Amino acid sequence: MRIFTLLACLTLLSAPLAVQAGEKTKAQTQLEAAKAAIEAFAKKSDECKLVTGDLEAAHSFLKKGEEAYSGGRTMFGLGDVNPEAGQEIKFDTDMVELYLALGQSRIDNAKSTDELVVMSGLVAKMKAKVKVFDDRKAELEKLRASLVKFDATVKELDEAKAENARLAKKAGKLELERKAADAELDRLKAELARRDLAAAQATPASLATPALLVPTGAPSPVAPLVQETAGKK
Repeated sequence: MRIFTLLACLTLLSAPLAVQAGEKTKAQTQLEAAKAAIEAFAKKSDECKLVTGDLEAAHSFLKKGEEAYSGGRTMFGLGDVNPEAGQEIKFDTDMVELYLALGQSRIDNAKSTDELVVMSGLVAKMKAKVKVFDDRKAELEKLRASLVKFDATVKELDEAKAENARLAKKAGKLELERKAADAELDRLKAELARRDLAAAQATPASLATPALLVPTGAPSPVAPLVQETAGKK
């Protein structure tokens, strides 16, 4: 009778424990989550050398948590672990999370560094393009300045051409006046030569005319003076 009573009590006591055994404890959940996080991070990092130490530290703390779980289980291996083991597991899983976060920050920093290198390269290329643009702009400014000078030179040339045309017109007018003056001078020279020739031809005839006017046999104008002188004597 006592045996049946003892078996009944054990059955009643083990029934809640069996129900709990079918459920995951808090410590198991924490450890499984930490293990899954490590595996996901290892796959995500793709054997990145920057996070090798972080993964090793995370595995080390996961192992400590699993050992704490094994050593802190209650009688018959049912139910949750004792409070000290629970605190140890909580600390270990938190450290796993911390090292995984540290590894993720290393990857992010590496990506940022790579992006910074890429951005630096892009900035360098942009600076080179800007320099080419500035050089072309400077060349255009020089060409624009040269064009302004060229326009000024063309304007001066046009003004010089206009002045040359005005002077040529004036020179032509002066040439016509000179030719007219030369013609007038030639005419005057010819007139003077004609007059000189006429004067030269007229001079012998005028000199012979008085001799022809004296009558033949007329008394010499000296004779009366000679006679007057002889009578006075």
